[in-house]
Order: sequence, then structure tokens, then C-alpha cells
Amino acid sequence: MTAQQDLTASAAAAVPAILVGAIWAWGGFPPVTVESVTAYPVLRGLAAALFVGALAALGLGWWLSGSAENWSRNLVLLVLVLLVAAMGFERLYTLNEAFERDLMAYMMVADGLLDGRPLYAEMWDHKPPGLYWSYALAAAIFGVTPLAIWAMGFVTAVLTLWGCYRAGQMLGGRNAGLIAAGVWALMSGDLMLQANQPNTEAFINPAAVWAFVWLLRAGRQTGVNIAIYALVGALFCLGSLFKHYAAVGAVLIVGVHLVQQIRSSKMALGTAIRAGAVSAGTAAIGWGIVVLYFWMSGTLADAYDVVIGYNLEYAGNLWANLTSAFDPYAHPLNAIAPYLALLVIMIAVLAVAAVPGERAEIQLLLTFLLASLLVAVITCLLYTSP
Repeated sequence: MTAQQDLTASAAAAVPAILVGAIWAWGGFPPVTVESVTAYPVLRGLAAALFVGALAALGLGWWLSGSAENWSRNLVLLVLVLLVAAMGFERLYTLNEAFERDLMAYMMVADGLLDGRPLYAEMWDHKPPGLYWSYALAAAIFGVTPLAIWAMGFVTAVLTLWGCYRAGQMLGGRNAGLIAAGVWALMSGDLMLQANQPNTEAFINPAAVWAFVWLLRAGRQTGVNIAIYALVGALFCLGSLFKHYAAVGAVLIVGVHLVQQIRSSKMALGTAIRAGAVSAGTAAIGWGIVVLYFWMSGTLADAYDVVIGYNLEYAGNLWANLTSAFDPYAHPLNAIAPYLALLVIMIAVLAVAAVPGERAEIQLLLTFLLASLLVAVITCLLYTSP
């Protein structure tokens, strides 16, 4: 693709982001809560400033760029900044909504932790500890307020957006990265999915997408960089500290990647085993530190009973959970169906357009999709909507 073609495609990708600012500035998205009525004029004013600033930046960037390539690069950065701003404004719009009940339980536990009450022994909930530590950090900075909820949702969404852009860029170039970032910006604010609220998945998303990015990078290297596999293990360990069954998806993704490396003769079997052992060992060290913390605090038995024992009973029959995912009326799969359809179409286009050397990366992307669905359904029985 020439610099001029790249410029044209990037400019087209910028249009949706600019329209977001225009819609907010001139009357779109009426408020849905009483509390947001007072904040709405402020948001419209900020959006108007964003829109005017975006247009000014476009003109200034064209004047200062000196070349189509520089202009294209500047435009990509502008689109990403606009998408970040749009996600932030969308979450301000729902700042005072009634939060999902799980979030209130997390914040209650976090508030108790800040008061010095031990996790799982006195402050009881059954998620892994990374979730409550993150909520406690946000509460320590912003107080036990809706702003703390907003900050966690916004920060995790931005980290995921950047990871989506990098993954798309590596798979299909700069414009593919913009499309991936744009789809994420749209999906991350979906109220039907409660995607704007920082539940456990919001913290798993950036860890998973960045692990995927680093696996793509590892697959393109001629040698074996053990540090990358240690980083991948650390990222998946981080995700499992919010929901431990995220490790199931990690095993599938890393396993497929290593098989690809062996089949393409980039790794010998022994080297692949060592790389996998490094990822698994790094994750084990991370969880070992967590276990050591609870042992030293005298609450290891409580943590085990809650995080392991209770959740085994809570999950129920794993096979029934998996088969329920094939019910076309299952909730919440009906809520994500449009996004799954869009994702399948995008992957199909990439698969058709890919040269043979790139098909392994498309296979890894499909594995990431499969692992995500597996993690989503393995511990809960999906129910059907009436």
C-alpha cells in the first residue's frame, strides 16, 4: 500500500471517531438517569470542544506533516485519541447509573480491606484476590465513590484498546489496527453487556489481549526469546488473579502457539517444552507469591475454602455449562451475537487475504476467540430468555 493509499484509508477510518464528537456536541444520546441531567450540558460542551479540536488538529497535522506518510501516522494517533476520549465521555454519561450488584460487593470488600479487615476471613466474597486489591487501590485514590468505578472501567478499557490496535496492526496493518480499536471502543460501552462497568472481565481483557500481542511477536522472531514467554505467563497469571479459570484459555492459546512453532520448524520439541515451562512457571511463581501472602497473614485456609472449595461447588457441572453455550436462545450470548458475527466476518476476510505464512497467525486469532468463549461459559450454566 502506498503512502497516499494509506492516508486515504486512515482518513476514512477517522470519520466514525469524528462523528462521535459531533453527535455528543449537537444533541445526541439523551440522558437516561435523573442525576445525569445536570451533567449532560457539561458533557455536550466538552464534546463540542473535542470536535472542534479534532478538526483543528486535522488541519494542523496536514500543514505540519510535510508528507503523506507523516500525515497518516499523525491521523492514526488522532483517531486513537478520539476513541479514548469517546470511551471516557461515554462512561461519564453513565457515571451515576445503578451499578451492577457485583461491583457493589467488590467495593464493600475493598472498603473493609482499607479498614484493615482480612480478605476472605472477615470480608467474604468468592473471586480471586486481584479483584479486591484493584478495587481497594481505586478506593484509596478516589474514595468509595462512582469516580473510582469510572476510573477502573476507563483505565482497563484504554489498555485493552491499545492492545486491540497493536494486535490488529500486526495482523493486517495500520488500518486493521484502527478497525480493531474502533470495534472495541464501540463494544466496551455496550450497556446491554454492562461492558462500561469494571467487572472481572474488564481486568482480564487487557492482560489477555497483550499476551496475544506478545505471542504474535514471538511467532515472528527467528530465534527463541524466553523473556517473551515469561512475560506471557505473567500476563495470564495477572488475568487469573481476577478469575482463575482464565488460566484455561491461557493453556489453549499458548499450547496452539507452541504447536505452530514446532510445525513451522521454528522450534524443536525440547525448546517448545522449555518455553511452555517458562510461561507456566512464571504464572506459578505469581500465584505462589499470593499463597505466601495469605499464609503469612494466617488466612490461607479461609482463602482456599472460598476461592477453591466454594467455587468448585458454584461452577457445577462443567460439561452442562459448555453444552448450554450451543443454545441459540441462551443469555447472554444473544447480547453478543452481533459482535460475534462481525468478528467472524473480519476473521474470514483476514483468512482469505492472508498469504500462507500468515495463516498461522489467523489460526492463533481463531484460537483466542475459542478460548474466550470457553472461559465465558465454562463455569456457569447459561439460561434462556423467555
